[in-house]
Amino acid sequence: MPGIILRGQTWHFRWVVPEEFRAVAGKREIHKSLRTDSRAEALVRARDYESELCGRFEAALAGSPTVKDGLEAFNKAIRIARGLGVPYRFAKDLAGGRVEDILSRVETAQAISPDASNPGAVAAVLGGVEEPGLRLSQLADHVDEIATDENRFKNATQLRKWRNGNKRTLTQAIEAIGDDVLVRDFTAEHAMKHLLWLEKRVARGEISAESVKKELTYASGCFKRYYRAAGMAHPPRPYAGLSVSKGTARLAHKPRDARRKREFSVDWIRETLLAPGTFDGLNPEARDILLICVETGCRQSEIYNTPLADIHIDGPHPYLELRPAVGLRELKNGASERKVPLVGVALSAMERVVGRGGFRTYAGKDTWSSAVNKYLRERGVMPEGHTIGGLRHAWEGRMRRAGIAIDERGIMMGHSVSLIRDREEYGDVTLAERHELAQRIALDVADPLGDLGDRVIAAPRKRRKSSRKIQDKDGERGARPSL
Repeated sequence: MPGIILRGQTWHFRWVVPEEFRAVAGKREIHKSLRTDSRAEALVRARDYESELCGRFEAALAGSPTVKDGLEAFNKAIRIARGLGVPYRFAKDLAGGRVEDILSRVETAQAISPDASNPGAVAAVLGGVEEPGLRLSQLADHVDEIATDENRFKNATQLRKWRNGNKRTLTQAIEAIGDDVLVRDFTAEHAMKHLLWLEKRVARGEISAESVKKELTYASGCFKRYYRAAGMAHPPRPYAGLSVSKGTARLAHKPRDARRKREFSVDWIRETLLAPGTFDGLNPEARDILLICVETGCRQSEIYNTPLADIHIDGPHPYLELRPAVGLRELKNGASERKVPLVGVALSAMERVVGRGGFRTYAGKDTWSSAVNKYLRERGVMPEGHTIGGLRHAWEGRMRRAGIAIDERGIMMGHSVSLIRDREEYGDVTLAERHELAQRIALDVADPLGDLGDRVIAAPRKRRKSSRKIQDKDGERGARPSL
C-alpha cells in the first residue's frame, strides 16, 4: 500500500519500491505530487499510480514495453522535432515524400548529432519512433492521466462524473462501430456511426437529444486532448461539425416550460417554504443551504462546495466568494467566479454554517437536491412539477420584476455579461453595489430557524393505508375478511 504525505496543502505519493522491481526502477523510493489537497482523492490517485508503476515494472522485467512507455516516447519525439523546427512525420511518410525533405532532415540530424551520440533526437527528426497502438478502450484512462493539471480544481465527485462520461461515450463508440479500433484509425465515418447510433436511442425514447450533445462533447474532448498531448499542429477532428439532426431534435423536442426548472412564486416561498416548521425535520446543514439558495440565486453546488476561507460574514458587506479551489471545486465557467452578497435569511444561515466550521455534510457530494426534494414532497408542500432548483430562477425573476437591468442580473447570477451585451465587458459592479441590488429584492421575513438552532424536529410520518392479504383455499390472494 503506498503512502501519502501532506506537504503544505498538497498531498504527495511516497512508495517504497518492492525488492523485485528495484533493478528496473533504479531507486528505492518513488515520490510524486498528487496535485490535490483532498486526502480522499489523494488515496485514490496513489492506488492508481501504484498499480500503474507495478504494471510498467512487470512489463520491463518481461522485456515488453507498455502502452504508456510507448506514448511517452512518441510524445517526447514530437516535442523534440518541434523544438528543432520541423514537424514530426513518420519514416514511412517521409519515404513517400519529396527527396528534398528527406535530405533536409538528414542534414538536420547530422548537425545535431554528428557522432550519433543523441539517437533520440535523430529518431525524432527522421520519424523513427512509432506511434503506440492505443485503442478506444484505453483512451479514457490515457486522457485522465494527461489532463491531470487541467482537472486540478475538480473535487472527487466532479472528477468521477468527468471520468465516467469519457468512459461511457467511448464504450458507446466501440459498440456503435462494432470494433475497438486504434485511436489513430478512428475516422469521421466512425464518429458519424456513433452519432447515428445515439440518435436511434433517442428515437426509442432511451435518451434525450441533450444527452446526445453531451456524449459528443465528451468524445470530441477525448480526441482533442489525445492529439494535443501528442503535439500535433493539425490533428484529426473526427467529431468536428457533428450535431443532432433536426428530425431527431424535433422527435425529442419538449416545450420550453417542460425543459426548464419552474420558478417558484414569491408567495409560495414566503408563506409556505419559509413558514415556521416547514423544514424543521431536515438536518441543519441542508436547511441552511436551502435558506442561502432563497436569497442568493446560487447554484446549489456553488454553496456547499465553498470552503470556510471563502465565507466572509464580518464587515459591512458580508459575502460568499465563488472561485475555483484546487481539489475542492471547479466552477461551471469563468462568469461563475464572483462575490455573492449575503442578506436576510441567507446571512443568518451562513452564520450558523461558519459556527459549525463550514460545510461538511454535502461538500464534494451531489446528494443535497435529491434529499431536499424528497423531504418537501413527503411533507406535501412542493408544488407539482417543481424541483428545488427553481429557487435560482425565482431569484432572477424577482430581480427582473424589481426593474434590475439584464446585465446586472447576469452579473449577480454568474452569467456571461459579454454574451448578454454582445460585446466585451468593461468595469465591474462593486460589492457594495451588489449588496444594494440584493437588498432591493430581499424578502421581509424572519429567519424561520432563528429559535431552532441545530435541533431537528422529526416530521410526523404519513399513515399508510394497508390491507393484510391472506391465502384463500383456491391459492389466490385476497383481502382478509372483516370479523
